[in-house]
Amino acid sequence: MWFPRFVRCFSIILPVVIGLTTWMTCPSSAQELDLRIPDIDGTLGGTGSSSGKQAGPSVEVRPVFQPGLTYRFTNRTEIQMQFPARGSREAVIEQQARFDAGVRKDGKGGIALKGVTERLKVDLKSWQESINYDSLQAEDRKSRLGQHLNQSLTQWIDIKINRENRLVSAEVGGREATTSPLKGFPRIGTDELRQIVVIALQGMPEKKVRPGERWSIQGGHRLEQGGEMTFDIICRYRGEVEFEQNRFLQIDLTGHVSGGVAIPVEGEDQPPGPRMDFHIPSLTGRILFDPLERMIRLSEQTVNMVVELPAAPGEEPMRVPVKQRSVLNLLHIVPTP
Repeated sequence: MWFPRFVRCFSIILPVVIGLTTWMTCPSSAQELDLRIPDIDGTLGGTGSSSGKQAGPSVEVRPVFQPGLTYRFTNRTEIQMQFPARGSREAVIEQQARFDAGVRKDGKGGIALKGVTERLKVDLKSWQESINYDSLQAEDRKSRLGQHLNQSLTQWIDIKINRENRLVSAEVGGREATTSPLKGFPRIGTDELRQIVVIALQGMPEKKVRPGERWSIQGGHRLEQGGEMTFDIICRYRGEVEFEQNRFLQIDLTGHVSGGVAIPVEGEDQPPGPRMDFHIPSLTGRILFDPLERMIRLSEQTVNMVVELPAAPGEEPMRVPVKQRSVLNLLHIVPTP
């Protein structure tokens, strides 16, 4: 009977995990460029004046979705939760998405994207059992988990991006969600399509940068279920690197995040449940930007966080260590058929 408990815990933690991968999604985020170049071979911790040399010319690191092209990405998220006296729970979510880019029909500058999920894989594991879903497998689509997740394949999302590379709107189309046999389990689909676009655009400097230069991004972000998170991320342009026999421009990420979310309560018109807090003392990652395609080729983040689940009066909160790794890969860019 571990699966119902997994559904409960997963439905609480997943919105937090999704929020962590998109820490710069709202206009309230503030970006500050620090043009004082620290030691290129040093750490990100120092904020003093330059102690290294400027290596290489300044470059613009700015992803651009270009009209008339189709972009395919895979977004993979791995989650591992360690419950005291209950063992570990693991979840792996992999979504393949397609985005067709075009001009905005409202006459305003920017780009319009139409995104769809082409494939979805979900693996849930405990120490004694596992449950899997692959949208390409007919038998998986008939299972209880499949009946819940098939919705991701029947909807699309229309996204508008302004000249400043910010999302200004996202409208969902397609078949409406049907009644699910897994009440409370998160749906995975159009929200995650929007997150892919955000991940592809976030963390970039607003000005040209040279190797060793850095900028910080601070702000807040609202989560589902009435939650919120605050973040302080430092981005550092490392310079040109080789990856899979190609040359890319790399940005290193580090930072910390904290916040909380209300635990959902079953039943309609119910007030929010008790608050679950989470603390991430360290977030690390990197972004690889393809200067020829003008798009990121890879974005990955790893966090180790502690989630505090509220307890009954007189008892200590349950502290659940959670390790999460998210990787967004660009598969290819081709002319839109």
